[in-house]
Amino acid sequence: MKQLEIIQKTMNLMCGSFINHNNELIMIPKFNVYTLLDNVETEMDFKVNLCEYFSRDCSCALRYRQRKRLEEYWQSNTYVFNEICNTNFTVKDMDLIYTHLGNGINHNKSIEFVKSDFNLSVLRSEKDE
Repeated sequence: MKQLEIIQKTMNLMCGSFINHNNELIMIPKFNVYTLLDNVETEMDFKVNLCEYFSRDCSCALRYRQRKRLEEYWQSNTYVFNEICNTNFTVKDMDLIYTHLGNGINHNKSIEFVKSDFNLSVLRSEKDE
């Protein structure tokens, strides 16, 4: 498999990340935060994957007991997401993304969101439907 530049960029941003024998990109080894790469063939596929499986660790995953460390964790992951996807989201924005797209709950909406160049109105309009 030819590795996409975006995956290499992600690995450079996330110290200690690696791809294991199951074709999982282990992004944060300490907490086993990973995304499966089997269905990732394009940069868009990877960005959709991040929305569905990394947004939780950017907004609401309870990895620490101390509030300050937790907020730093979310901020750090949101920074990485923004660097990878060329966006400027806040932790609150990432919570919206996780609420509507997390765990692959609406894959078609995830694709639409990424294709819209990460326009949050794609997610906000869902409330009105």
